[in-house]
Amino acid sequence: MVSNAIKNLVSSVMNDSLYRNLKHGDRVRLAEDGRLVQIVSGSYWGAHGLSNFWHWRPVLENGDLGKEECGYGGFVAAK
Repeated sequence: MVSNAIKNLVSSVMNDSLYRNLKHGDRVRLAEDGRLVQIVSGSYWGAHGLSNFWHWRPVLENGDLGKEECGYGGFVAAK
Protein backbone atom coordinates (compact mmCIF):
# COMPACT_ATOMS: atom_id res chain seq x y z
CA MET A 1 0.00 0.00 0.00
CA VAL A 2 1.06 3.56 -0.61
CA SER A 3 1.82 5.44 2.56
CA ASN A 4 -0.08 8.58 3.46
CA ALA A 5 3.22 10.51 3.35
CA ILE A 6 3.68 9.62 -0.33
CA LYS A 7 0.04 10.46 -1.10
CA ASN A 8 0.42 13.84 0.63
CA LEU A 9 3.63 14.58 -1.27
CA VAL A 10 2.03 13.81 -4.64
CA SER A 11 -1.08 15.80 -3.72
CA SER A 12 1.02 18.82 -2.76
CA VAL A 13 2.70 18.84 -6.18
CA MET A 14 -0.35 18.09 -8.33
CA ASN A 15 -3.72 19.84 -8.50
CA ASP A 16 -5.60 16.62 -7.88
CA SER A 17 -8.46 17.72 -5.64
CA LEU A 18 -11.12 17.16 -8.34
CA TYR A 19 -9.99 13.60 -9.01
CA ARG A 20 -9.73 12.67 -5.34
CA ASN A 21 -13.37 13.70 -4.93
CA LEU A 22 -14.76 11.68 -7.85
CA LYS A 23 -17.03 8.78 -6.95
CA HIS A 24 -18.69 6.00 -8.87
CA GLY A 25 -22.05 7.28 -10.08
CA ASP A 26 -20.91 10.92 -10.40
CA ARG A 27 -21.86 12.70 -13.60
CA VAL A 28 -19.18 14.95 -15.07
CA ARG A 29 -18.41 16.75 -18.33
CA LEU A 30 -15.54 15.53 -20.47
CA ALA A 31 -12.84 18.13 -21.09
CA GLU A 32 -12.30 16.93 -24.65
CA ASP A 33 -15.80 17.33 -26.05
CA GLY A 34 -18.12 18.46 -23.25
CA ARG A 35 -20.20 15.26 -23.22
CA LEU A 36 -21.97 14.39 -19.99
CA VAL A 37 -20.80 11.00 -18.68
CA GLN A 38 -21.39 8.87 -15.61
CA ILE A 39 -18.41 7.32 -13.83
CA VAL A 40 -18.91 3.58 -13.42
CA SER A 41 -15.56 2.50 -11.95
CA GLY A 42 -12.00 3.57 -11.31
CA SER A 43 -9.96 5.34 -8.70
CA TYR A 44 -7.47 8.10 -8.14
CA TRP A 45 -5.22 6.05 -5.87
CA GLY A 46 -4.69 2.37 -6.60
CA ALA A 47 -3.32 -0.09 -4.06
CA HIS A 48 0.25 0.43 -5.30
CA GLY A 49 0.30 4.13 -6.12
CA LEU A 50 -1.23 6.82 -8.27
CA SER A 51 -3.76 5.28 -10.65
CA ASN A 52 -6.20 8.00 -11.79
CA PHE A 53 -7.76 5.57 -14.28
CA TRP A 54 -11.52 5.67 -14.78
CA HIS A 55 -14.34 3.99 -16.71
CA TRP A 56 -17.42 5.99 -17.69
CA ARG A 57 -20.53 5.75 -19.86
CA PRO A 58 -21.95 8.65 -21.87
CA VAL A 59 -25.36 9.90 -20.76
CA LEU A 60 -27.57 9.76 -23.86
CA GLU A 61 -30.26 12.33 -24.67
CA ASN A 62 -32.98 9.99 -23.41
CA GLY A 63 -31.14 9.54 -20.08
CA ASP A 64 -29.88 6.04 -20.82
CA LEU A 65 -26.18 5.23 -20.58
CA GLY A 66 -24.10 4.52 -23.69
CA LYS A 67 -21.19 2.16 -24.26
CA GLU A 68 -18.45 2.11 -21.62
CA GLU A 69 -15.29 4.13 -22.29
CA CYS A 70 -12.16 4.58 -20.19
CA GLY A 71 -9.03 6.64 -19.76
CA TYR A 72 -6.54 8.21 -17.42
CA GLY A 73 -7.17 11.39 -15.42
CA GLY A 74 -7.40 14.70 -17.17
CA PHE A 75 -10.66 13.75 -18.85
CA VAL A 76 -12.93 15.79 -16.60
CA ALA A 77 -13.81 19.40 -17.34
CA ALA A 78 -16.21 19.97 -14.45
CA LYS A 79 -18.27 18.10 -11.92
